[in-house]
Amino acid sequence: MNMDKKRFTDTLRGYKKVLRLTKKPDRKEFSQTAKVCAIGIALVAVIGFFVKIVSSLIQGTTF
Repeated sequence: MNMDKKRFTDTLRGYKKVLRLTKKPDRKEFSQTAKVCAIGIALVAVIGFFVKIVSSLIQGTTF
């Protein structure tokens, strides 16, 4: 029981340390992160679309 309490308090200390180190992103940093995420999502969607087209052509069906 004592070991669980120690592990719990160590975990909370780690969380507290991380929260002290974090900062709110400024407008430029947030905008850049949002653009990169949007490009990544679009890229995954395009790849999925082409895989769907290729699989449709191989199977001889329409989508």
